[in-house]
Amino acid sequence: MNKKNLFSTISGGVFLIGIGFIFLFKSLTFWPWILPVIALTSLVKMIGSKKIFEGVNLLIWFTGLAFLFYFNIFWPGILFILGLSVIFSAIIKYNK
Repeated sequence: MNKKNLFSTISGGVFLIGIGFIFLFKSLTFWPWILPVIALTSLVKMIGSKKIFEGVNLLIWFTGLAFLFYFNIFWPGILFILGLSVIFSAIIKYNK
């Protein structure tokens, strides 16, 4: 099994575990908590492709959006997510 297939298989397992957690905590609705599950799955695949920055940034956005939709605070919450994304991008660019 090559590295790409390994990370694809692991991401599939992460997806199934994430869906399991959503169903385990019955107080959570499927939407919007599927967003962080998708982001974690994508992060694992992107780690295998050496695109860690993109994966973490996606995780920030999808997890943030899930919280905003769940708590119904889309505005001004989107500004917080945007701010986190900008700060994360600046730190990554500074450390390169």
